[in-house]
Amino acid sequence: MLGAYEEGDLAEVRPVALDVELRRLVASFRVRPAGIRNSLTASDLYVVLMFARRAALFAMRERDAAWIADGLAAVAMVDDERVDAREIEPTLDLLEHAATEIGADARALFAEAAKHATRSVARAFRRA
Repeated sequence: MLGAYEEGDLAEVRPVALDVELRRLVASFRVRPAGIRNSLTASDLYVVLMFARRAALFAMRERDAAWIADGLAAVAMVDDERVDAREIEPTLDLLEHAATEIGADARALFAEAAKHATRSVARAFRRA
């Protein structure tokens, strides 16, 4: 079970230990997608989505596409049958905006992350 982020304004977001933990989880997920996805609770999946939104902000602040890749991989972890699927599209929109803002290749980043997503979440990647 993952920890939780404290409530607050995303504009004032600062890195915390949970961000480091989730970046490690994302790296593991890229190697073993199904095992990681299946081990997460519904609450964990909402934490993962919050991490993805935070990653977009860190990417713009640091001008680092690695944060976008991690955010997209986090969204790919999500099982849309265990979360409100309406949470996915705005998160992808924010990550796409961040990629555009820093001049990263959003299409390539989205395509790579979609490879690890469930079929329905992968469709959301293609719509973004």
